[in-house]
Amino acid sequence: MTIKNHFFSIVLACLMILCLPQQTLSFGGTYFLSNDNVFGVGKEYIISDDKETLVELAIKHDLGYNEITDANPGVDPWYPEKGKSVLIPSCWILPSVESFDLVTSGELYTIQTGSFISRKWAQRQFNLLEKKLKSVKPDYLRIEKKMGFYVVRIGRFKDKLIAKKLLRKVKALLPEAFILKISSKKEISITKNRISSSNHLKNFEKSNYVVLNLAELRLYLLKWFDERLSVTAFPVGIGVEGSETPTGSYKIGQKLKDPVWTIPESFRNGYSELPSVVPPGPDNPLGKYALSLSRSQYLIHGTNEPLGIGRRVSHGCIRMYPEDIKRLYSMVEIGDKVIITYQPIKIGIKDNIPYIEVHRDYLNNSNQLQEAIDLLKGRDLFDKINSSILYKAVREKKGIPVKLRQQQ
Repeated sequence: MTIKNHFFSIVLACLMILCLPQQTLSFGGTYFLSNDNVFGVGKEYIISDDKETLVELAIKHDLGYNEITDANPGVDPWYPEKGKSVLIPSCWILPSVESFDLVTSGELYTIQTGSFISRKWAQRQFNLLEKKLKSVKPDYLRIEKKMGFYVVRIGRFKDKLIAKKLLRKVKALLPEAFILKISSKKEISITKNRISSSNHLKNFEKSNYVVLNLAELRLYLLKWFDERLSVTAFPVGIGVEGSETPTGSYKIGQKLKDPVWTIPESFRNGYSELPSVVPPGPDNPLGKYALSLSRSQYLIHGTNEPLGIGRRVSHGCIRMYPEDIKRLYSMVEIGDKVIITYQPIKIGIKDNIPYIEVHRDYLNNSNQLQEAIDLLKGRDLFDKINSSILYKAVREKKGIPVKLRQQQ
């Protein structure tokens, strides 16, 4: 999209919002989890006015555009019929969380580089390291696939100082490399903190986490209150094709109130009338609050384009409704962990019944039916489900938790 077209789209979006009835965003709330990772309650809503739209309902109920439209296929988001019953998809499965740089136990160290969609890209990095690190003779150099992405791992060292010395050499070639810790009992498997249907939530490390699942365009804040784990969920907008929001493990670097937007040169080329910076105010696309991410140039910030929430529209940053970023800003601290993942399929458990939540795989990473089967088998759940319900859920991709068998 050209800069000129981008500004036209902003104007059009603002005009559309002005045409909507004024609504107060209805915050979805905070939920407390035990061993179940399915939470929230979906609601039925009857369109009562010819002027109501699904877009308006999404904003009112703190949902993204993708969520309200995927949950209601065949319904025109701008002109739903009066009397039409629609689903408010305010129920979710917590993403499976694997955080490789937050390990608190283990005796061996390794280095990880890359987070690639294509194995071919990972292979190029592998070949470079194999050529450049011949004299180092690391214990192993391998490509592994984790959570849909390919990574390259180097070394297995008992001495962290030796690992750091190698890390400096690797960083000269690959600046994004970072050090990991692995278990001496499972030398090939990285020791992980993990939240999933097969692990008790109470075993998760008791610190705050921001978890963003790009596939569903939703952000989850996990916080501990005494011995209770809470989750607060927010819809987001993310990077457009070609400027994708990157996956990885980060930390909150800074909390910025009334941030100044420095317009990148790539935006300003050919448009000399654009300022170099935009001060705080209604014209600032960063909104009133922003959170910077360590090891990156990206921000989690507000927006003056609410129609972009639930869409892939940014240049890599994570956008939130103004009310949501204000709330998140007040709930996190500098140093809190941020995990960005890509999971089009999530498996959950509620009342000992398996659930599945399927989103569109915009990266086309895998055969979704096979991935769903593999995930269920990996949790010893495949024999406990109704396969016809599974096939339908994968086919429809409504982005809502689906019960995979009837309760006994």
